[in-house]
Amino acid sequence: MVVALYQIPRRVVTSPVIKIHYQSDDGEPLEKIDNQLSDVTLTGSPGSSYSIKTPPVSGYGYLKSTLPLKGVFTSSQSALVIYSKNK
Repeated sequence: MVVALYQIPRRVVTSPVIKIHYQSDDGEPLEKIDNQLSDVTLTGSPGSSYSIKTPPVSGYGYLKSTLPLKGVFTSSQSALVIYSKNK
């Protein structure tokens, strides 16, 4: 009698990640302007909601984000949150 053992591969599910980079509209990282404002990583399960924060930065105003500020995790992505200098 021959017995064969098979190993069924497990499907690895990874949680989607959104890496958020804050910068000025001239490409300068805002961490250099406000040392409290560093890059942020959001992690969630596929289909769960995320929210990108736009904290106040002295002398700057929120301009735009390359991803919607609110959405649903689908896959890993990066977002640039861009601020412009107040006039």
